[in-house]
Amino acid sequence: MMDMDIYLGQEYVGEAKLESSGYDGPANLKTLITRDAVATFPIPATTTAINQYAFRLWNSLTTLDIPGSVKSLGDFALYYCQGLLNVKISEGCLTIGKSAFAQCKKLQQIIIPSTVATIGTSAFANTSADLIIMVNKEPDSIAGAPWGNSTATIVWNN
Repeated sequence: MMDMDIYLGQEYVGEAKLESSGYDGPANLKTLITRDAVATFPIPATTTAINQYAFRLWNSLTTLDIPGSVKSLGDFALYYCQGLLNVKISEGCLTIGKSAFAQCKKLQQIIIPSTVATIGTSAFANTSADLIIMVNKEPDSIAGAPWGNSTATIVWNN
């Protein structure tokens, strides 16, 4: 597991945890990150899960590509990322936790792969009214749509 203490300027605001198999670095990597300056975060291909609250309140984050090695996004994983516009989740992810993208008010588009079997309640609560959720599955094959955003456009692609 790779642990990172996250700082906003000089203020400690939390810890990001990325579960990883095959990570060659130190067991507990502590890194100073000024979140106001980081618009994207390269998630290592060895990452298997993004834990709850991992990117919470990361307001400068605008895009995120989640590799296929990630099997689950934890509850509130990207909660309140005010600058987040686009997310691509690669084939391989199985679950998206509750409120994973809640309060991401600028989120315009998210692509959900065919491998996702469950999406938690309120996963997209209080996101943009113009949000487009592209789901690469049969219509209504994931329970709970629209997952907390009644104005989102859901495009089922199969």
